[in-house]
Amino acid sequence: KQKSLTGELEKDSREQLMELIVEPKTTMQASNILRNIRGEIDLLAKWVEKVPPKKFWKLFKVSGSLEEESLSAIIYALSKYNVRENPGRTLEVLRYLAKSARFSLNIAMVDDETTTAMEEMFTFLENHESMDAVEVESVKDLYL
Repeated sequence: KQKSLTGELEKDSREQLMELIVEPKTTMQASNILRNIRGEIDLLAKWVEKVPPKKFWKLFKVSGSLEEESLSAIIYALSKYNVRENPGRTLEVLRYLAKSARFSLNIAMVDDETTTAMEEMFTFLENHESMDAVEVESVKDLYL
């Protein structure tokens, strides 16, 4: 009985998290969504797809609005899910994330797992035939 109850709670919790997969209207809403789903990389990848690339800069241009943990989670989601489905859009998201407030400080604090994910993602982008190598390199320089 206990096991099925736990499973039901996890299912309910996941359904509640799915309701957060919307385009945020405000920085506060985006920060709240990120805090709630950053541990669910597949859901985070779906959320990243909902947000227009340029909106990342608009949402996170205020200092302190994008925490390092959230930036790491977004990068990890992009590298594991989004880059293979839409490499051009992924590069655009990365370009606008790099314009966020305190980006250079946040990117300097990412863990080894995130750094490895970035390296793999940029290697994929550099080798993808539809990508402009100069453009990829200019964005890569902001991250690595």
